[in-house]
Amino acid sequence: MNLALLRQVVPLLTGEFTLATLKQLRQDPVLGEYFLAHYGNGPENQIFDALAADHYHLFGLEVFPYGTVFFNEDAQLGGPEAAMVANAFLEAQLEPPSEPDQLGQELSLLVHLLEQKPQMASDFLRSRLMSWYFCFLAAVVRMEHPFFNPLFQQVTQTLTELGYALPGEATAIPEPSLGGAELLSLEDTGLSDITRFLATPRYSGVFLSRKTIKDLADLVEIPVGFGTRSQLLPQLFYSAIDYGHLPELLTQLLEYFRAILEDYHTWEKTWPGGLDYWKERCHQSIDLLERMRQEALDSRIRP
Repeated sequence: MNLALLRQVVPLLTGEFTLATLKQLRQDPVLGEYFLAHYGNGPENQIFDALAADHYHLFGLEVFPYGTVFFNEDAQLGGPEAAMVANAFLEAQLEPPSEPDQLGQELSLLVHLLEQKPQMASDFLRSRLMSWYFCFLAAVVRMEHPFFNPLFQQVTQTLTELGYALPGEATAIPEPSLGGAELLSLEDTGLSDITRFLATPRYSGVFLSRKTIKDLADLVEIPVGFGTRSQLLPQLFYSAIDYGHLPELLTQLLEYFRAILEDYHTWEKTWPGGLDYWKERCHQSIDLLERMRQEALDSRIRP
C-alpha cells in the first residue's frame, strides 16, 4: 500500500500544490517520468502555472471531483453527502475542510485514518470514497491527460490494494426515485427531463463532461455552443433534431455509455460489488437511449 503516493497526490487534487510539490514530483520514481515528459524541466514558475491551468481545466471545468456531484439529484455541490463526510472528519477528531467531499480531502482523511484510527479506515473507504470514485474515474480518464491519467492509474492501484487489505464489504447505495424506463413512460416527459436525467450521474450512472458533449457533437457533425454541462446537453439534442441527426447522436451516446459500462465491469473484478449501483444506472440509461433511438428511426422512415 503506497500511502506516500496518496499523500503526494492530495495537493494535486485539492489544488494546494506548491513549488515544493513540483520538486517532489520530479524526483518521484513512478510519476516523475510522466511529469517531466508533459511539463518539461524548465523554469519552476512556468511549470507551476501550467499545472495550475491543467488542474483548473480538469477539475474546475470538466470533471468535478466532489462526491455530492455524483449523489445529488441535481448534480450540484452541497447536501447530505458532504455532511456525512464532514461528520467522518469530526469522528476522526479533525476539523472538516470547507469542501469535505472533494476527492483530495477524502484521500487526506483516509491516510489519517489508516495511520491513526485504522478501525475506521475500511468503513470510510467503502461507504464514502469508493462509493463514487469509479464513476468519477471513468469520466476523468477520458480527458486523456498525459500526467493525470498515469497519476489516477497509481491512485486506483493503491486504493484497490487497500480494499484487499482492509476487511469489509462494499456499501449498497440507495436507488434514486427516478428510473429510465419510468421517465419515458410519463406523459409529460420532455427533452429537458431526458437531458437532465442523462447529465445527472445519480440517475444515469455516468458523468458527461463538457468535452464529451462537444466530442459527441463533432462525431455527429452538428454545432453546439458554449455553457455548462446542463446547458450544452440540451443544445446538443436540439441541434441533432434540427439537423435531422438524432438517431446518429443517440447511437454515439449508446456507444459511450456502453464503453463506460465495460469499464465498470473491468474494475469490478478488483472491487467486487462496489460498482453494482453504477452498472445498474448505466443499464437504465442504455435502455432509455435504445428506446429513444428506435423511436427516432421509426419516425424517420414513416411517410
